[in-house]
Amino acid sequence: MMNLEQKTPAELQVLKTAIDDYKLHRQLIQFGDFYRLMDPFTQPDGAWMFVDPEKKHVRVVYMQGLNKASKPNVNVKLVGLDPAARYQSGDQQWYGDELMNYGLYLNYRLIKDFQTIVVDLVKI
Repeated sequence: MMNLEQKTPAELQVLKTAIDDYKLHRQLIQFGDFYRLMDPFTQPDGAWMFVDPEKKHVRVVYMQGLNKASKPNVNVKLVGLDPAARYQSGDQQWYGDELMNYGLYLNYRLIKDFQTIVVDLVKI
């Protein structure tokens, strides 16, 4: 059990941000389809995703284990998307079949041990 009275203001801010993010995406996390893309118990990294029932909102989480000086790019293939639809994250767009057959490179952005990246995709 976590004792909040023993946390620094910076740690409390991190917790507040995480709780606010969860509340914002609660419907997707609780009621969306969950897919484990990479099993962190059998390999160094892990990845999973949530897809809402209408396949309009997707959240991909990639967690890196130990970082390596010369690591290969990991191609994370998504599942459960509308193959003919376009999905957008920031200023980038992909078709659903592209994300499911080719995937996303996510680990190149991570430079520290046990770092995580979250990518939200919206159907356009």
